[in-house]
Parts: sequence; structure tokens; C-alpha cells
Amino acid sequence: QIWIVRHGQTQENVSRTIAGHNSSGLTPLGKQQADLVAQRLKGMSFKGVYISDLTRSKQTADPILRLLPKDTKAFADKRLREKG
Repeated sequence: QIWIVRHGQTQENVSRTIAGHNSSGLTPLGKQQADLVAQRLKGMSFKGVYISDLTRSKQTADPILRLLPKDTKAFADKRLREKG
């Protein structure tokens, strides 16, 4: 199985502008969204967590990784950035 989680809300989402490869962070609501996803995934087991190298992706993954088993490996890779 592959699970896909989109990053939480960013300021660009609020202003309806295209963020592209801008490495903006999450808004307070975006951080809350990431925490909610983390609670949903708590205790699940994944062979790995793959994220882009952008701040918004890392900030979304951090609370998730904190609640997954400690041996869960995380891989950040710029090739996972959105294409447009």
C-alpha cells in the first residue's frame, strides 16, 4: 500500500497563489492539520516516509514521524517536489 499525505495549509494556499518550489512554512491551521493526520496515523507501521525537501513538507511530516514507531525511516528528496 502507498499512503499519500498532502502538506498542511500554507500562506500561499490562503492567498490562492502558486507556491511552486517556494519553501514556505505552514500556517497555524496547517500545523493543526498535520497534527490531526499524525493522530490518525499514530501507531501504524510504514517501511518508509518519503517527503520533498521543502519546508511545508517537512513541517507536515514531523508530527507524523513523532507518533510512528521509532525505527521508521524518513527520506527527504527534492525529486519529490511538485511538477508544474
